[in-house]
Amino acid sequence: MPATTQLADLQFGPEYVSYTQEKAIELNAFVQSGVAEVDPQLDSLAGGQGGTYDLPFYKDLSKADPNISSDDDTVIGARKKITTGMQAARLHMYNNIWSASDLSTALIADDPMDAIGRLTAGYWATWGQKMVLQSALGILADNIANDAGDMLVNIATINDASGGAAARKLQATTLIDGLQTMGDAKNAIRAIGVHSVVHASLQKQGVLQEHFDAETSELLFETLMGKRLIVDDAMPVGLESINDGAGASNKTVYTSVLFGAGAFKLGKGVPKKPVAIDRDEKAGNGGGVEDLIERKHVIVHPVGYKWTNSSVAAVPGATSAELATAANWDRVFNRKNIPLAFIKSRLN
Repeated sequence: MPATTQLADLQFGPEYVSYTQEKAIELNAFVQSGVAEVDPQLDSLAGGQGGTYDLPFYKDLSKADPNISSDDDTVIGARKKITTGMQAARLHMYNNIWSASDLSTALIADDPMDAIGRLTAGYWATWGQKMVLQSALGILADNIANDAGDMLVNIATINDASGGAAARKLQATTLIDGLQTMGDAKNAIRAIGVHSVVHASLQKQGVLQEHFDAETSELLFETLMGKRLIVDDAMPVGLESINDGAGASNKTVYTSVLFGAGAFKLGKGVPKKPVAIDRDEKAGNGGGVEDLIERKHVIVHPVGYKWTNSSVAAVPGATSAELATAANWDRVFNRKNIPLAFIKSRLN
């Protein structure tokens, strides 16, 4: 029998940290689809002291009519100016602790380092995706509360007299309406995130285009009207009180998110000690317990927004619920320059 591998026997140095960071990015569906991308500027900010970072930007030029030229040298042309605005991004500081007993099955693998790396990297990839989705929900909540819902198409409330269940399903025409919330900037949208239930409905409609690997014939991804589908059961779904013709009652509503390329910018910092091992010999009734501790400093910043920090209990970071809170977000870009849109739909 081979000797039991303990966490303390493994090397959790810079190579492990680099490996798990790269693996977490590789596993993040939003990164792979291009709607979230690592930003060197945010990496640099995240590598410094924690806090909220101001990100100044130039606003668009006025679309007022230009001056009309003349040959009168006494007439001075009206001067226009460019103005600035301010985005704000938050550095979130997280950690997690895994007990060696929880990883016992993984430690049987031929390569314990690879097994642990895959497990923890997968965890952080999932959390990174959740941060994107919860931030998107916070943006939607802020949009409904403060911007008249100009980023949302809600077909979940269509009543039976206006088309019924068929009209409440996400379909190609609905996507057109969602894109139109961006006006003439709608071509910026590259992907749409949907719940697997909504995906199945689209499959039944026969409106999806499949894209295969030319060499292996493996299905790579699907598109709807040229927009790549990201299928994830973490996409928002919940009960909402709706009156669709027979009185108000709770209905299951699915929220799909339309993403532009680089809609979210990511930054990663380096904690003083990203990975640590701790052993408690007294724990387990004297049997001993080893803990693997990983720490992450991350920025997940939706383009065109200011993180207000108005409703956060623990300043160094935000819970998933706080990321989805309207009060923590404020739109500072023109609507057309926000590469996000939302569609609420139902299946019945």
